Amino acid sequence: ARWSWTSLLRRQLVFRHIKLLRPRLASADGAAPGLPVQDGLSLLLRPQLVEGRGWVLRVRRASVRDGQAAWTASDGVQGRVEGLEGEFAWPGGTEGERPATAHVRAAHLTITRRDRTHRLDRVSLQATGTVEAVSISAAEFHLAGARVTAHGRITSPARDPRMDLEMGVQAPLT
Repeated sequence: ARWSWTSLLRRQLVFRHIKLLRPRLASADGAAPGLPVQDGLSLLLRPQLVEGRGWVLRVRRASVRDGQAAWTASDGVQGRVEGLEGEFAWPGGTEGERPATAHVRAAHLTITRRDRTHRLDRVSLQATGTVEAVSISAAEFHLAGARVTAHGRITSPARDPRMDLEMGVQAPLT
């Protein structure tokens, strides 16, 4: 491991690559509303992930293997991701906001709203973006025997999302 006096004097901890093996992430026990999706996106799209007590924690790259995540959004929607694999990258530097990139796959994504549950299988996403706009170069999932693909752009994903996506559906006719 290398470290830098300059970073320490600036009160910064910089991790070049963090590997998360079998992480299990969960929001609170569900008794209180969880992190809104927009706030979670905002955190993922920022080059500086954590600031506190005068210190800055930066992560340049993170990889996830065999991960799981569960959450309850502020509107009561519950989500669960299983079999999460992927790479995230946040460019360095302080000369303005540069885009983050994500290449992720998940075996299953389950979303429950009131009494309805939707399960997406074989989910994949390749995206680049900032808190202002996200460009989706490829997205794919399977739902009830159909394969859904998409690419396009989402503006203001962390505040007031507006989507311009081209989608395709392949489904059996029987």
